[in-house]
Amino acid sequence: MNEIEDDRPQPARDAPLRTLWHDAVDGWAAPGALERLPAARRLLDAGADRDDLTLLARAVAHEAVFTTLEELDRSRPAAGLHEDLLTADPSGRDGQDLWQ
Repeated sequence: MNEIEDDRPQPARDAPLRTLWHDAVDGWAAPGALERLPAARRLLDAGADRDDLTLLARAVAHEAVFTTLEELDRSRPAAGLHEDLLTADPSGRDGQDLWQ
């Protein structure tokens, strides 16, 4: 879809979606992000794999953002935000790596 076909101003949608992906989803991959949570710190101290915990945190964050946007789509005229979140993935994988 493009702006003309769907009559939505894409930059106004894309910027917040990219910010949500960067801050809420990928923010868990930042150094020290897991250590901010006592439960994650305990799991790391117990020998849990950092990459697995990071993937878990990113997947949970993605699901929370996606579900929130999906609910907004149902109740507001901003339909399609939850689907557009996938295209905000800077890796170009549309979030597929979170579910493997």
